Amino acid sequence: MAAALLEAGCAANGRSKTRIAASMDRLGPHATLSDEAVRSELAHLLETRPRLRATKERAIAHAQPDIVRQWLLALPVGPDESVIVLWPAYRSGVSAMYRGFVQAYDDLWYPSADDVWVRSLSGDWLIEFDHEEVVRFLVLRPSI
Repeated sequence: MAAALLEAGCAANGRSKTRIAASMDRLGPHATLSDEAVRSELAHLLETRPRLRATKERAIAHAQPDIVRQWLLALPVGPDESVIVLWPAYRSGVSAMYRGFVQAYDDLWYPSADDVWVRSLSGDWLIEFDHEEVVRFLVLRPSI
C-alpha cells in the first residue's frame, strides 16, 4: 500500500517509478499497516488531537530539504525510534524508523496536496506535515 500511495503521489507530482523505489529504499525497513490498524490509529489521533499542543512549528514552503531534515532531527525524537507514519486522506500508513522518515520525508509528503502525520508508538507526540506547508511538533497534555 505504501508503494501504491507513493506511486499515486509521484504520478501526480511528475515523479517516476524509479523515484518511488528510491523513496522506499530511503525510508528503510518499514511495514505497511493493515486497513484496520490505520482506522484505529486515525480514530485514536482524532480522539486525542484536542489534547495535543504545538510546541514547535516551522513554515517550510521555501526551505531546502536538508534544512527541514536538520530541524526534524533537532526535535526531541530519537533517530532510531520506531514511529507510525499516516496519510489520513489516503487512509494508509506504515511503521518505520524516525531516521528513515526524516531521510525520505520529501518523497513521502507532497506539499499543497496532502497531510502526513508521524507519531510516537507511545502517543506522547505527533509531527504534523500539513498541506499548507507547515510542520508542527505537538505533545500530549496530561489528562485533567
